[in-house]
Amino acid sequence: MIPVLKKILFATDLSETARNAFGMAVALADRLEGELLVVHILKQEPAFNTEVLKIGLGDDLYKEMEQKKSQNARNVLIGKRTEAHAMGEKIHALFSEAKACLDSPKPLQVRDFVVEAASISEEIVRLAEVESCDMIVMAHRRRKLFADASGENILKKVLRATDIPVMLVPPKTGNK
Repeated sequence: MIPVLKKILFATDLSETARNAFGMAVALADRLEGELLVVHILKQEPAFNTEVLKIGLGDDLYKEMEQKKSQNARNVLIGKRTEAHAMGEKIHALFSEAKACLDSPKPLQVRDFVVEAASISEEIVRLAEVESCDMIVMAHRRRKLFADASGENILKKVLRATDIPVMLVPPKTGNK
Protein backbone atom coordinates (compact mmCIF):
# COMPACT_ATOMS: atom_id res chain seq x y z
CA MET A 1 0.00 0.00 0.00
CA ILE A 2 1.36 3.40 -1.00
CA PRO A 3 1.13 5.96 1.83
CA VAL A 4 -0.81 9.16 1.23
CA LEU A 5 1.04 12.28 2.36
CA LYS A 6 -1.48 15.02 3.04
CA LYS A 7 -0.10 16.77 6.10
CA ILE A 8 3.57 17.72 6.47
CA LEU A 9 5.17 19.25 9.55
CA PHE A 10 8.20 21.44 8.88
CA ALA A 11 10.33 22.16 11.97
CA THR A 12 12.54 25.23 11.60
CA ASP A 13 15.21 27.05 13.56
CA LEU A 14 14.90 29.92 11.03
CA SER A 15 18.51 29.48 9.90
CA GLU A 16 19.73 29.81 6.31
CA THR A 17 19.93 26.01 6.14
CA ALA A 18 16.29 25.79 7.25
CA ARG A 19 15.31 28.23 4.48
CA ASN A 20 16.44 25.70 1.86
CA ALA A 21 14.56 22.89 3.63
CA PHE A 22 11.48 25.10 3.85
CA GLY A 23 11.46 25.46 0.08
CA MET A 24 11.52 21.68 -0.23
CA ALA A 25 8.69 21.30 2.30
CA VAL A 26 6.56 23.87 0.45
CA ALA A 27 7.23 22.22 -2.91
CA LEU A 28 6.37 18.78 -1.54
CA ALA A 29 3.16 19.94 0.16
CA ASP A 30 2.15 21.86 -2.95
CA ARG A 31 2.83 18.93 -5.29
CA LEU A 32 0.82 16.59 -3.05
CA GLU A 33 -1.94 19.20 -2.60
CA GLY A 34 -1.46 18.75 1.13
CA GLU A 35 -1.27 20.95 4.19
CA LEU A 36 1.97 22.33 5.60
CA LEU A 37 2.42 22.96 9.31
CA VAL A 38 5.40 25.18 10.06
CA VAL A 39 6.70 25.08 13.62
CA HIS A 40 9.40 27.02 15.43
CA ILE A 41 9.98 25.96 19.02
CA LEU A 42 11.52 28.29 21.55
CA LYS A 43 13.61 26.46 24.14
CA GLN A 44 11.97 26.82 27.55
CA GLU A 45 14.36 27.42 30.40
CA PRO A 46 14.18 24.74 33.12
CA ALA A 47 12.29 25.71 36.28
CA PHE A 48 14.21 25.95 39.51
CA ASN A 49 13.38 23.61 42.34
CA THR A 50 11.98 26.00 44.96
CA GLU A 51 12.83 23.82 47.96
CA VAL A 52 16.48 23.59 46.93
CA LEU A 53 16.57 27.37 46.48
CA LYS A 54 14.98 28.00 49.88
CA ILE A 55 17.53 25.78 51.57
CA GLY A 56 20.45 27.28 49.66
CA LEU A 57 19.43 30.94 49.97
CA GLY A 58 17.52 31.05 53.24
CA ASP A 59 13.92 32.23 53.62
CA ASP A 60 14.58 35.99 53.61
CA LEU A 61 16.77 36.02 50.52
CA TYR A 62 14.39 33.61 48.79
CA LYS A 63 11.39 35.91 49.52
CA GLU A 64 13.33 38.89 48.19
CA MET A 65 14.21 36.96 45.06
CA GLU A 66 10.56 35.96 44.58
CA GLN A 67 9.47 39.61 44.86
CA LYS A 68 11.99 40.66 42.23
CA LYS A 69 10.86 37.76 40.07
CA SER A 70 7.25 38.95 40.32
CA GLN A 71 8.25 42.49 39.42
CA ASN A 72 10.12 41.29 36.35
CA ALA A 73 7.51 38.74 35.24
CA ARG A 74 5.60 41.20 33.07
CA ASN A 75 8.78 42.27 31.30
CA VAL A 76 9.73 38.67 30.61
CA LEU A 77 6.26 37.81 29.31
CA ILE A 78 6.23 40.86 27.07
CA GLY A 79 9.68 39.89 25.77
CA LYS A 80 8.53 36.33 25.03
CA ARG A 81 5.45 37.60 23.20
CA THR A 82 7.63 39.96 21.18
CA GLU A 83 10.06 37.12 20.35
CA ALA A 84 7.19 34.82 19.34
CA HIS A 85 5.70 37.57 17.18
CA ALA A 86 9.07 38.16 15.48
CA MET A 87 9.40 34.41 14.82
CA GLY A 88 5.90 34.38 13.32
CA GLU A 89 6.83 37.26 11.03
CA LYS A 90 9.96 35.41 9.86
CA ILE A 91 7.90 32.29 9.13
CA HIS A 92 5.41 34.33 7.10
CA ALA A 93 8.26 35.97 5.17
CA LEU A 94 9.72 32.54 4.33
CA PHE A 95 6.33 31.37 3.12
CA SER A 96 5.76 34.46 0.96
CA GLU A 97 9.15 33.92 -0.65
CA ALA A 98 8.46 30.24 -1.36
CA LYS A 99 4.85 30.86 -2.47
CA ALA A 100 6.09 33.07 -5.32
CA CYS A 101 7.69 29.98 -6.90
CA LEU A 102 4.52 27.84 -6.92
CA ASP A 103 2.51 27.13 -10.07
CA SER A 104 -0.34 25.28 -8.37
CA PRO A 105 -3.90 26.38 -9.17
CA LYS A 106 -4.99 25.28 -5.70
CA PRO A 107 -3.66 27.47 -2.87
CA LEU A 108 -1.37 25.71 -0.42
CA GLN A 109 -2.79 25.38 3.09
CA VAL A 110 -0.25 26.54 5.65
CA ARG A 111 -0.54 26.83 9.42
CA ASP A 112 2.28 28.05 11.60
CA PHE A 113 3.08 27.54 15.26
CA VAL A 114 5.56 29.31 17.49
CA VAL A 115 5.62 27.46 20.80
CA GLU A 116 7.80 27.22 23.87
CA ALA A 117 8.80 23.81 25.19
CA ALA A 118 11.37 22.26 27.49
CA SER A 119 12.40 19.75 24.80
CA ILE A 120 12.39 20.82 21.16
CA SER A 121 12.54 17.25 19.87
CA GLU A 122 9.67 16.06 22.08
CA GLU A 123 7.52 19.01 20.98
CA ILE A 124 8.19 18.29 17.30
CA VAL A 125 7.09 14.69 17.77
CA ARG A 126 4.10 15.68 19.93
CA LEU A 127 2.84 18.22 17.39
CA ALA A 128 3.33 15.78 14.51
CA GLU A 129 1.29 13.16 16.35
CA VAL A 130 -1.44 15.50 17.64
CA GLU A 131 -1.85 17.02 14.18
CA SER A 132 -1.78 13.57 12.49
CA CYS A 133 1.09 14.51 10.22
CA ASP A 134 2.20 12.08 7.54
CA MET A 135 5.78 13.40 7.35
CA ILE A 136 8.23 15.62 9.21
CA VAL A 137 10.68 17.75 7.23
CA MET A 138 13.80 19.11 8.91
CA ALA A 139 17.03 20.76 7.78
CA HIS A 140 20.44 19.48 8.80
CA ARG A 141 23.96 20.77 8.60
CA ARG A 142 26.43 18.28 7.13
CA ARG A 143 29.04 18.64 9.85
CA LYS A 144 26.50 18.58 12.65
CA LEU A 145 23.91 16.16 11.33
CA PHE A 146 22.66 15.12 14.76
CA ALA A 147 23.42 18.06 17.05
CA ASP A 148 22.42 21.67 17.40
CA ALA A 149 24.35 24.49 19.03
CA SER A 150 22.82 23.85 22.48
CA GLY A 151 23.95 20.23 22.47
CA GLU A 152 20.46 18.73 22.29
CA ASN A 153 20.51 16.06 19.62
CA ILE A 154 17.23 17.18 18.08
CA LEU A 155 17.33 15.20 14.83
CA LYS A 156 18.53 12.04 16.51
CA LYS A 157 15.84 12.28 19.20
CA VAL A 158 13.08 12.94 16.68
CA LEU A 159 14.18 9.96 14.57
CA ARG A 160 14.19 7.69 17.63
CA ALA A 161 10.88 8.92 19.05
CA THR A 162 8.56 8.68 16.05
CA ASP A 163 7.35 6.24 13.43
CA ILE A 164 6.39 9.16 11.20
CA PRO A 165 8.75 9.40 8.19
CA VAL A 166 11.32 12.17 8.57
CA MET A 167 12.84 13.89 5.53
CA LEU A 168 16.23 15.49 6.23
CA VAL A 169 17.20 18.24 3.80
CA PRO A 170 20.92 19.04 3.52
CA PRO A 171 22.12 22.60 3.07
CA LYS A 172 22.75 23.99 -0.37
CA THR A 173 26.35 23.66 -1.51
CA GLY A 174 28.42 26.29 0.27
CA ASN A 175 26.17 26.47 3.41
CA LYS A 176 28.15 24.18 5.67
